[in-house]
Amino acid sequence: MVILEVKDLWVKYKKEEKYTLKNINIKIKKGECIVILGVNGAGKSTLLYTIMGAKSYEKGEIKINGSMSGYIENITFIPELTGEENIKYIAKIYGKKVKKEEVEKELKNVGLYKKRKTKVYKYSTGMKKRLAFAMNILLDAEIMILDEPLENLDPAERIKLIKKIKNLNKSEKTIIVTTHVLSEAEKLAGKIIILHNGEIISNTEIKGDKKYIFKYKINEETYSKEINEKEIVKEIQNIEEKNGEIIKIVKITNDIENLFFKVIKEF
Repeated sequence: MVILEVKDLWVKYKKEEKYTLKNINIKIKKGECIVILGVNGAGKSTLLYTIMGAKSYEKGEIKINGSMSGYIENITFIPELTGEENIKYIAKIYGKKVKKEEVEKELKNVGLYKKRKTKVYKYSTGMKKRLAFAMNILLDAEIMILDEPLENLDPAERIKLIKKIKNLNKSEKTIIVTTHVLSEAEKLAGKIIILHNGEIISNTEIKGDKKYIFKYKINEETYSKEINEKEIVKEIQNIEEKNGEIIKIVKITNDIENLFFKVIKEF
């Protein structure tokens, strides 16, 4: 079952500027863990803002077939409320009733139980990340969106959070994670989407058939397309029939580091 679909999405950060996201197409099935990988400024957070309805788009369509929660970039809590109070307040906004025991359990799970009565303005960035993760667990949405969840965490915190995300995915939660750190992507992903200069240049499972990325030009317009090995000959014929020109063909490897650097270098 497809739980989230993005079709032909075009987004401008500001009306007068060029497109920040161009021709984005994504299908995510229920229970998948997707990692959106890209350098800083690739458009990862903008994509999540748009999916969550916090950013408008010029063209395209977004279909969501389930409940959704998440956090993006700079996490905004009410600084004068405690960690515990922030969770209860946000849960109320979402129309979710959470019991005191449930809140305490999740705060223990992220190592914030002893700080639950501390006002959030005293929290470090890493503590706010962990608080946001606990909040999303309690909201119990079918789709969980996590923007750079491991950033600003120490190594021990990072290992624990990776384990928690993987356990959530095993329980059929659909998880979308952004990161610019290759080692994090490798530990989390079932599928990798590489975003570069506002375009998806690779969308591939970590394991599976050999795939290639075609970069080609038709009528002075440049396109990128991912295809399976068995479709290569047919794709070349299609491009030639349209009087197109093949610019590059890049083989996709299932090793994330090699895949990422090879694709970014070529495109």
